[in-house]
Amino acid sequence: MHQYNSVIDTPIEAHSKKPDIVRDKIVELYGKLPRIELFARQQVKGWDCLGNGIDGKDIRNSLSQMVTDFNVKSDIRKVA
Repeated sequence: MHQYNSVIDTPIEAHSKKPDIVRDKIVELYGKLPRIELFARQQVKGWDCLGNGIDGKDIRNSLSQMVTDFNVKSDIRKVA
């Protein structure tokens, strides 16, 4: 089993921007699973990113739309 630090010491970046190393560590820990970043300020390849800094929408509306889209895709797969 790997041991990982729970504290990441990186230089301060833009206001409330998550350090890129955090995403890298999540991918390292969990592998090629679907990933979502809530309250995101930028789109990141390989991640579903939600936040009003991206699309100006309230995150509750974005999550609701994501669930609806997922359910529609699931229903299409059942029919196919």
